[in-house]
Amino acid sequence: MSYSMTAKDGTVVDIPEDHISGFGIDDVGYCVNCGEERYGTETDARRYPCEACGARAVYGAQELLLEGVIE
Repeated sequence: MSYSMTAKDGTVVDIPEDHISGFGIDDVGYCVNCGEERYGTETDARRYPCEACGARAVYGAQELLLEGVIE
């Protein structure tokens, strides 16, 4: 199963289920501004800085699911 998110800039990001479940090898967060992935991001992270666009808009995958950002 896969989930998706549309960033503010229109980028559609596919998010694998293991990023949400926490059973994956990597902790990955996603920028809600540009859609960029950020590795080393806790699943419940909020407003971490994005290395691509500079916005404090990186959220952990579980947090995005809880906030209804991903479907």
